[in-house]
Amino acid sequence: MMFGLAITRRRIVASAGAVSALVLGLAVWGGPASASAPASGPDADAIRGVVTRALHLLQEESLPPATYNGGPMSDQLRAQMSAKAMAQAGQLFSGRGLSWFENVVKYNLDEQASGEIRHMGGGVSRIAFTSITISGDQATAAVTEDVWADVAQVQQSGKTAVAHPKNTMLASLILQRVDGKWYVVDYRAKFAAGSEP
Repeated sequence: MMFGLAITRRRIVASAGAVSALVLGLAVWGGPASASAPASGPDADAIRGVVTRALHLLQEESLPPATYNGGPMSDQLRAQMSAKAMAQAGQLFSGRGLSWFENVVKYNLDEQASGEIRHMGGGVSRIAFTSITISGDQATAAVTEDVWADVAQVQQSGKTAVAHPKNTMLASLILQRVDGKWYVVDYRAKFAAGSEP
C-alpha cells in the first residue's frame, strides 16, 4: 500500500514498487510566495520536469532488476540498486531531500533483503499539477498523483500472495534552485479522500 511521505520525520515505511511511508504531515506548506508561475515558462517547465521525474523515481527506485528471481537479496545486489537509485536522485534531490531519499532507499532494500517481500512493479500513472509558486530561488509545487504497485509477500503457508495497491495522493514539494538548476528539498503527501488503504 502507498502512504504519504514527509522528509521531516525519520521513520520511513516502504511499500510497493518504491516508496511508502506513514502519513506524516500536512500536504501543503503555508507561507508567502511572491509570484505564481505562469502556465509555461523556463522555471515552470523546469520545475514540472524535476517534480515529474522525482515522483516517478520515488515509486520505482526499489524495483529489483529482471535478473533477480526472488529469495534473499545479496549484499552486492542491494549495493548496486542503492548506487543506481542515488545516482538518479542526485540529479533531482538536494540537501535534506537527498538525505531523506537515501533513507527511503535503505528502508525499501532492507524490507526486501530476506526475500519475504518483493517489489515487483510500481509507478505513477498520472500527475496533475495543481499549482506552482515561485519566490526567488524557492518554489512550491502542489500535485495530485495516482500511484500503483505490485508487491509480493511470502505467506506462512509458503505460498506467495501479490497485492496491487493503487492510491491517489495529494503532494506538495518544495524546490530550491542551485546554480541555475531546480532540486526537490522537501516532499509531503496525504491520501486523497476515498483513496486511503
